[in-house]
Amino acid sequence: MNALRSASDWILYAGMAVTMYGGAQWPRPSWPAVAAGVLVALGGIAARRRAGAPALEVETLDASSSRRPPRAGTLRDALAELVQGMETLSMESQHMELSAIKDRVEELLWLGPERVGASQEAIAAKVGFAAYAEVMAPLAASERWMNRAWSAAADGHRPECVASLTEALSFAREAEALGRERFASL
Repeated sequence: MNALRSASDWILYAGMAVTMYGGAQWPRPSWPAVAAGVLVALGGIAARRRAGAPALEVETLDASSSRRPPRAGTLRDALAELVQGMETLSMESQHMELSAIKDRVEELLWLGPERVGASQEAIAAKVGFAAYAEVMAPLAASERWMNRAWSAAADGHRPECVASLTEALSFAREAEALGRERFASL
């Protein structure tokens, strides 16, 4: 089914290209070309549906080839790991080197928000987009505060960094609580 999923992407791209070409014939769009492009895109949508939902598995990284920690467990585990990491980082941030805070924030972003965001299509197909959005809303807020903490650490402003980590943690906890419920079947 992976081949069908890949083919559906190309079919959708081709349909979009034909539709754009037909519509770009200004001032008189080529309506037959637009219609043909829409039909090709609908074929791509049908192929995507036939391929089914993508798997939730994530890539495994060889520890020697990347600085990123390996991702393991379910998406609920990822959210729990994010909260645990944020709690530790938040407590230790008063005394850590600012460069170490930046590195840890990057790792936590990789383990939590980036993983859930990359799984959007699979989550939406399995439990619905509303469930994905409900978890992702506080998770995205946490991600923004984490990025703000990273920026404050890069600028050497510890008070702002610590305050941003505290805010990020509150949103991460909310996302984790929602994820336990909404992602239970994943």
